[in-house]
Amino acid sequence: MKTNHVMARWVNSEYDRQRMKGNTDTNLFETILDEGLNHFGFFGEMREQVRKNIKKEALELRNKKGVKSR
Repeated sequence: MKTNHVMARWVNSEYDRQRMKGNTDTNLFETILDEGLNHFGFFGEMREQVRKNIKKEALELRNKKGVKSR
């Protein structure tokens, strides 16, 4: 799904931006993912499935890019 890919790229770029600012929160990736889901209006039963798909896509993109995921 194209939306998952776009959202995954946003999560990764926001994660990188926060790390560059010095944010060392151990749950940063999860926090950004949840904020994105809230912002884009994913609530209810569908949220967990979408969250799982986007997280998988984001981690695949990070690994493809050669960045070690946390």
